[in-house]
Amino acid sequence: MKANKHPFGRLGDSARFRLWLNRRVPPQKEITLKLRNIFILPSRQGIFFSLLMILILIAGINYQNSLAHGLAFLLMSLFMVSMLHTYRNLSGLVLSAGRAGRAFDGDEVDFTVTLSCAAGRDHQALKVCWLDHLVTQADLIDKSVSVLRVSTIAGNRGWFDPGRLTVETRFPLGLFRAWALLDLDFRALVYPNPIAEESPPILDEGDSDDFHPVRGYSDDFAGVRDYLPGDLIRDLSWKATARLGELMTKEYSASSGAEIWLDWYQYENISDELKLSHLTYWVEQFSKQRKPFGLRLPASDIGPDLGENHRRQMLRALALFGLDQT
Repeated sequence: MKANKHPFGRLGDSARFRLWLNRRVPPQKEITLKLRNIFILPSRQGIFFSLLMILILIAGINYQNSLAHGLAFLLMSLFMVSMLHTYRNLSGLVLSAGRAGRAFDGDEVDFTVTLSCAAGRDHQALKVCWLDHLVTQADLIDKSVSVLRVSTIAGNRGWFDPGRLTVETRFPLGLFRAWALLDLDFRALVYPNPIAEESPPILDEGDSDDFHPVRGYSDDFAGVRDYLPGDLIRDLSWKATARLGELMTKEYSASSGAEIWLDWYQYENISDELKLSHLTYWVEQFSKQRKPFGLRLPASDIGPDLGENHRRQMLRALALFGLDQT
């Protein structure tokens, strides 16, 4: 489900409005919704409802009809009570920043937001989202705590700030829309977009005088394993594939003392961003194949190793390469 456009329309894109909003609702890891940070306006249905009230009231005055007067005042009372309940449905709600996910450039990135009740009352029909992205819905009943996963589309590599989170409700009658624009001080690490290529940029012996000589694979056949996306066609074991009915890949043992290094300097005549995308692809492939490997970049080297921490260390180095970010 898609979110609506900015609640304040074009005004929400102005620098002056953002400056005012930052002063009124500063970034915090935990925010309690109250009068200062809740906005409320009639919805489209509420505007039609108010026009109907006015028409009935005008008709009652014009024709001196007490029944029309009574109906108009009844609808007006319902309108005002609805506004109060819509505001109270957000008031007292506590939002806390949780874990920020990791993603590749252009993919969805998840953030966790914890919703709880400070005032000990129910909060129903809540919608939580970033502007123009997927909406997450929630209800807090009987003083419950709800942990939501809110998604948005990751930006360019590096640290990604998703902007202000929108929390809104139209409960109970949909005549009013109450919302808050909150900055929970989130940021997520976005990795370069992996782009496949035919062969990895492995540093060979003799390519560098001041660097440890390394090799990719030896010619010693070690067995076969299940095919993984990105495996080279020349490494497919067609006999095993025909026998088992599914793609199988040949595995070769590494030479004694040999190391695999992904080397930045193996690329020529392509942009730095494309180099980072290719290296990200090979980091993912070697991690899936559980092969010890290292990464050589202009500013730093990461020695050969295995495991998820090693993978994340390499992806972080690629994500922040050349950026003034930590």
